[in-house]
Amino acid sequence: MYVCTNCGKATANPANFCDVCGAPLAVQPDPQPQYYQPQPQYYQPKPVEPPMPSKGKSIAGMAIGIAGFVYGVLGMLFLFFVLIGLGVAEGYRAEEGISLMGFGYCFAFGIESLPLSIVGMCLGNSSINDGCTLRTASLAKTFGKIGTIFGSILLGFAFIFLAIFAGGL
Repeated sequence: MYVCTNCGKATANPANFCDVCGAPLAVQPDPQPQYYQPQPQYYQPKPVEPPMPSKGKSIAGMAIGIAGFVYGVLGMLFLFFVLIGLGVAEGYRAEEGISLMGFGYCFAFGIESLPLSIVGMCLGNSSINDGCTLRTASLAKTFGKIGTIFGSILLGFAFIFLAIFAGGL
């Protein structure tokens, strides 16, 4: 394309003079095509946030842990009364009666307290490991531990009473 330096008109005429004013033309080369090379686009994924831990697991763990704890406390109370010789009915003051009653109470409450406490403690621990920051998760773990200790003590005394009753120690 040719552009007149005098009048500024452009012409496609390859002559050396402007068609309009007759002034000499300055040769202006055709613009080179510009190639656009697209920049690579990098996809940066959004960070994946871990799902919020379920409140239900920690609440269930707390309820089950408390149930195990309560069974353990009741069993310990019955164990205390049996050990000091306070039978529920007459006739249980004899050594054999106390042993049999002690075995029954300790075994019944211990066998209920121990699994409930262990399940409550495991659910509380699992909730804490999942990132649960609720107080119920730590309460489930705590009540589960205490209930497990009480249940183990009760089962231990149950077998002691059974040995007394069966073997006559």
